[in-house]
Amino acid sequence: MSAAVPASPSDTPADRRLVALALTLAALSLLMIAFNIGVTIAVGRLGQQFLPTLVTAMSLAVVGGVIASRRPRELIGWLLLFVAFTQALVEFSGAYSHLVSDYGFRLPAAYLFTWLSRWMWMPGVGVMVTFLVLLFPDGRLPSPRWRWVAAASGVALVVPISVLAITALSVSGPSLVRSQGPPSGSLAAKIFGPSMLFVGACAVASFGSLISRFRQSGPQARHQLK
Repeated sequence: MSAAVPASPSDTPADRRLVALALTLAALSLLMIAFNIGVTIAVGRLGQQFLPTLVTAMSLAVVGGVIASRRPRELIGWLLLFVAFTQALVEFSGAYSHLVSDYGFRLPAAYLFTWLSRWMWMPGVGVMVTFLVLLFPDGRLPSPRWRWVAAASGVALVVPISVLAITALSVSGPSLVRSQGPPSGSLAAKIFGPSMLFVGACAVASFGSLISRFRQSGPQARHQLK
């Protein structure tokens, strides 16, 4: 009897589950974007929506879905999907909550989606300007010395995300739909501002890693970066 041929890495059960998850996240992101566009067209408020966010989420959902489904063990595709999914969820939640608050629809889990619309933008944007840049294009750090930037970015993102999420929990009804962040002068606002500066510093350092990676890379890696 001939020896059994081992399955390739992409044919293992774990990888097939990862591929299914990647395609599911991409499809859900596109469905949420389609819902938002449909609602805004139906109520005549398309011009007032943040269309660049929708276009970005749609593009990243497609690209991230393709990369993660073809190379499920590489981190970069999953980062793209994470950004796409969180931004699509924000837009979906915003449209959903406005149907309830402004147009009187009785929809389930209205408070949950309204709450998500107030803070879920931060994880995606934060990851996009820090980890996505820091790990681009192969999902690995340029060198071990950049670990401190990755660690600092993780800490920096936790604070503003927590402030936004916890602050929004104490608000309800129409005020939650229209709130734009922690109340001015509050302790949460005093924490949020400096924490965003910290995130900005980590973003600058992450973009600096691209320059370092470009200078130290060979022709093929430089082509990827371009």
